[in-house]
Amino acid sequence: MNKLVTSLYLLGLFVVNAEGQHLTSSPYSMYGAGQYETGENGRSSALGGTGIGMNSSSYVNILNPASYSHLTPGTFYFDVGVAARMYTYTGSTGTEKSSEGNVNRLAMGFKPMKKWGMAFGFVPYTTTGYKIYDPQYIEGSTQKEDVWFEGSGGLSKVFLGNAFQISPSLSLGINTSFIFGAIYQDEIQSALTISQKSYTRAIYADLGLQYQFKLTEKMPLSIGLTYGSGKKLKMSNEIDVKQSDESLILEDDLADTYIYMPEQIGVGLWGMVGEKFSYGIDLNHLDWSENKSGSSDIGFTQQDKISTGIEFIPRPRTATNFLQGLSYRAGFSIANDYLVISNNNPLTYNVTGGIGFPLKRGSSLDVSVAYEDQLDASTIPIKTSAVKFTISMSFAETWFMRRKLE
Repeated sequence: MNKLVTSLYLLGLFVVNAEGQHLTSSPYSMYGAGQYETGENGRSSALGGTGIGMNSSSYVNILNPASYSHLTPGTFYFDVGVAARMYTYTGSTGTEKSSEGNVNRLAMGFKPMKKWGMAFGFVPYTTTGYKIYDPQYIEGSTQKEDVWFEGSGGLSKVFLGNAFQISPSLSLGINTSFIFGAIYQDEIQSALTISQKSYTRAIYADLGLQYQFKLTEKMPLSIGLTYGSGKKLKMSNEIDVKQSDESLILEDDLADTYIYMPEQIGVGLWGMVGEKFSYGIDLNHLDWSENKSGSSDIGFTQQDKISTGIEFIPRPRTATNFLQGLSYRAGFSIANDYLVISNNNPLTYNVTGGIGFPLKRGSSLDVSVAYEDQLDASTIPIKTSAVKFTISMSFAETWFMRRKLE
């Protein structure tokens, strides 16, 4: 019970401080609600983002809520992850680099009953972070003044998930989420600072299914499906204008605006060959096209992503040295961007790898690294590449243990 109280306390801290978190410095995060986040743990990230079909008994797999029914009974799982990203932006005026990092996941899970699994936690949903220098002409003059456009904040998600094992082969799950957060956008001139705050709160649900069977005795296979309906979010907007000495000139409410969470459909396979080798593949479709950017050069479109990953453990049960018990992982993904930039929609690919370190009593430490780059990006104003690191810890705590009486 003390572990549960501590977990709920940490969850509360994350929620309270959610608005200060961001994991991007992309100038394109100024459009819509910002850059989309998935909340992957270190294992899934090392596998290229694969996880819809994964029915692990020792990880809280938020990529498919049906997976919660496969957690080990009598054990409480606590997952926390952090991510660090190093971005390179290349444009006509040169190259710039930036680094960002923050917590990207907090999740807990357990089984109240044999066929019922639960999970709850906090993950970022979108993140905004940019700083753009754009000198502009002073009205009525041929001189320019320094103008900076800055953005921060994003949307976060607190979720409660439930999964039920309908039969030995079939599990169904649902995540019910509270989406909240604020996006801050500032225009900083020499004499004035114009600040706008846009915030929202909404309830959202997504569904999951997993069906498992055996191709042969040593080749189990799991099929996963996920679905999240699109949702219209009302953004309440506030503006204030301050002079350079911080004195307030104007403070007012603006008209409400709207952004759209995408309709999301996912299908995945996860299989094993014996106990040493695992593999997976996911297909995801997200429809962002309802969103508007406010710029004639930027539009939103439908996004399709394919992810694949493999995992190898030399000796899962009988390791005689440290290296034989490690999990070695690699993955790859490719997707079109959800933004159409200057009538171009570039492809983005990720090459990933990682290692899982087993700890005592079913706990683990998972580390991953990914290289991300864009294809066909020569026709867009700013090309983005990144190196991403993810570290997650999964703690397993036995709640109930039956003791045999001699």
